[in-house]
Amino acid sequence: EEGIHGETLQNCGGGNYWKDDWAEYKYLDFGDGAVGATVCARGKGIIKLCGKGDEVLGSAEVAADTFTEYTVPVKTIGGVQPLWIGFEGRGIELRSFVFAKKAGK
Repeated sequence: EEGIHGETLQNCGGGNYWKDDWAEYKYLDFGDGAVGATVCARGKGIIKLCGKGDEVLGSAEVAADTFTEYTVPVKTIGGVQPLWIGFEGRGIELRSFVFAKKAGK
């Protein structure tokens, strides 16, 4: 969410996402498990959600001039974990990401 309690990552992409273009969040609590995510982004390229050991949990191909939500299936992740978001492409803006809990949780 933009404003006092949020941010939009802007001008992402254009390089090797591990060396040049990524955001890191430490530490997120995934509780008993997350099995999917929704990212709200615009631009052209790929957003990768990555966990420990550079493991790609899921990715979304972004191709929109306006902010659009993309549903991303992800490998199940639980507990308190770091999250890296990598960007491949040009001019990608990420407004939000939300993880979906396991059914019944």
